[in-house]
Amino acid sequence: MRGLFSKALLALAGTGVALLALELALRLHPVTDRPVNNPYQFTRLVGVRQFRVPFHSYREIYSLEFDHDGYYRRTDGAIDYHFDQAGGRWTEPRQRDLQGRVGIVVGDSFTLGFGLRYEDAYVFQVERALQQHGDNRHFVNLSEPGGDARTSLRNYQAMRDTLAHDLVLYGLHLNDLIGFPTSYVATETVSQARERWGSRLAAFVARTIEKRRERNERIRHLTDPAQLELPLFRDNMSAIETMHRECARNGTRFYVVMLPILVDLRAGTFAPVYAAIRQALEQRGVPYIDLTHTLDGGSDSSYWILPFDQHPNERANALFARRLTDALLDGR
Repeated sequence: MRGLFSKALLALAGTGVALLALELALRLHPVTDRPVNNPYQFTRLVGVRQFRVPFHSYREIYSLEFDHDGYYRRTDGAIDYHFDQAGGRWTEPRQRDLQGRVGIVVGDSFTLGFGLRYEDAYVFQVERALQQHGDNRHFVNLSEPGGDARTSLRNYQAMRDTLAHDLVLYGLHLNDLIGFPTSYVATETVSQARERWGSRLAAFVARTIEKRRERNERIRHLTDPAQLELPLFRDNMSAIETMHRECARNGTRFYVVMLPILVDLRAGTFAPVYAAIRQALEQRGVPYIDLTHTLDGGSDSSYWILPFDQHPNERANALFARRLTDALLDGR
């Protein structure tokens, strides 16, 4: 009995020493809480953010502090947004040769290529790949960050009669139908635990538990089947129907390009949501190209442009481009 008691005391002493060591480590090297509610606060703007303005340019300078794979370091953090004569994003603010077959592309920041050099955006890569396969195809990218299907419909209608085209692609991101900011799951809003705890270790544990709880709560919100009954879903699905109907009336091919949310790629958490969207499109007779499984099994953050910004990086865009190119070649 005395031996068991001694062993218990030794175990408790060992645990206490380990906890004390962790406490000292956190005091010497405290975990820095990064305020990531607004990724733009880490980006410096040069010029004016405007979209669909012919020959316009502006620049964003990204902080190299968060450049986890050296992408931004190659241009000293600079990402340029240039627009062609039609107001579509392009590699330079100049007149493009649009002889051949033209496709109009609409969507949000995912399809614009937010945070990327345009050469790395999936729309540009698909254009180049199709041309290499003998398809003299040009894409005019009228995507607008923060826009949904209703915005895309307006942008298409503004250009529909002034630019001859035979194809329209609408890049559908989940937040076009379900309301949430792009980095909703990555964003942290939990309170500062240090203010409630004297111990750095206790505060760290409490904050970790709260972050996990908050993340799970947000995912439950995004995957709630009731989202499909809300006005946002219905109104945007109606806008998609209108785009499809207008294209059909003019003999123009139309595809919804379904893009994945870059969360829980290994768990397949959003598979039921994607399935419901596919079903909604099929019921309305709207053709789509499904890219939602393109990144399955990957690590979420390895496809983000920044550790706190869930826009797809150049690796994700390259995979999107490969799948979309194959689908368009099959259907040409």
